Amino acid sequence: MSEVINKDGLMALMAEKLVLLRTNMNMKQKQPATKAGISRQSLYEYENKKRPMTWSTFLALLSIFREYSSTNDLCLNTLEFTQPNSANT
Repeated sequence: MSEVINKDGLMALMAEKLVLLRTNMNMKQKQPATKAGISRQSLYEYENKKRPMTWSTFLALLSIFREYSSTNDLCLNTLEFTQPNSANT
């Protein structure tokens, strides 16, 4: 069975969980924003759903949160990475 990535769903879920992930790492907004190559203001806007996240930002933030055991487990338990391809079902 072929599977596709639900990018929009993953980005929305990441935005929903950003504060939880960031605070589990004891980080202020500036730290993960700098590591991801975005501004603190952009991270604030993603956290408050004032701006849609890009796929490249999602991947950058995911790689940051996967580096730490406390947030890696949260990522693996809360982010659904694939969904069945409805064209093949």
